[in-house]
Amino acid sequence: ELAAQREAEERARREAKAQARREAEAAREAELEAQRQAEARARREAEEIARRERELQAALAAELEQEQTRAGARARAQESAEQERQQAEQRRRRDALAAAELASARKQVASRWVPLIQNRIRSFWVRPAGSPRGVETVVNLRLEPGGQVIPGSVQVIRSSGHGAFDQSVISAVYKASPLPVPDGDEFEDMFQDFNFRFTP
Repeated sequence: ELAAQREAEERARREAKAQARREAEAAREAELEAQRQAEARARREAEEIARRERELQAALAAELEQEQTRAGARARAQESAEQERQQAEQRRRRDALAAAELASARKQVASRWVPLIQNRIRSFWVRPAGSPRGVETVVNLRLEPGGQVIPGSVQVIRSSGHGAFDQSVISAVYKASPLPVPDGDEFEDMFQDFNFRFTP
């Protein structure tokens, strides 16, 4: 009985040790599993943080690229606007110069031919009785090449205030026809249809 009792106690001790080992191994395995899970969570969190960081960097890079694109477009638009302004200014200067040259040329032509027209009309003009001194009238003349006055075309543009005086000028214009005028472009540009100021 004593031997059986010692054997039973020994079995109990062995069983207790085996149970303790199993529990220790289970605890170690649970600890290792918990550690593995913690490491996996840490990796996933790190990967998520890295992914978010990459997305943020990509978004910032895209925003920077868009801003650079917009800045480039603004710069190009400003440059284009400045070029257009400069071109418009150059056109304005060319047009002004051309207009000044044309005005000068017209003035030279007028200074050569208007006195001849004035003198010819004066030579046919008869002052109406009682007409005052120092008056003038402006009439519109329409001429054919060679200076022939178109019948019925002479119109008073600005009256002298005296009907007889105005009519005497109209009559003198028709009698003076053909008037001395240039040929070609100068005639078509200035004397085909023009206003004429008559002063006695």
